[in-house]
Amino acid sequence: WDTLTPSFGVRASYGGRKAFQVLTRINGKLQRFTFDDPYPKLSLADARDRAEGIIKDAAKGISPTEREEEERKRDHAARRNTFASVAAEFMADHAKNLRTKDEMQRMIDVDLLPQWGDKPLAGITRADVKALLREKARKAPIAANRLLSLVSKIFTWALDEEIIQVSPAVRLKR
Repeated sequence: WDTLTPSFGVRASYGGRKAFQVLTRINGKLQRFTFDDPYPKLSLADARDRAEGIIKDAAKGISPTEREEEERKRDHAARRNTFASVAAEFMADHAKNLRTKDEMQRMIDVDLLPQWGDKPLAGITRADVKALLREKARKAPIAANRLLSLVSKIFTWALDEEIIQVSPAVRLKR
């Protein structure tokens, strides 16, 4: 057992493998958590930091498996709400049977993804949409109107799917 961090220690198997462990109570129940990485891969300082995090969570009644599940859900939600993933869902759900599907996908790939691909959908503002449309209108005004139509459809679909609360493309002039 470690003298600096209580309930943290190292286990050695008969085969010589050394693994760090934490023995703590969560809601009154004694539980042991063994780290996946053995000793040479995981340093003592890193293992101590992880153990202290587990002990603090245990004091609040949170187990490490619950914490990992929570973080995984948060990461999944963050990835799901990027413009690229929402546009892909939109194309799969809404535009799958439209005859203009290929043209819509081309506009997404050429005009929208380079600008907004990794950006969270809720982080795209009305000013961002206007700037994109102004830039497109300088080169091709009719294409800018079609792009506005597509952007509006994507944001309206996301609004209906409750991915965003407000569409930044509402009532924009052609």
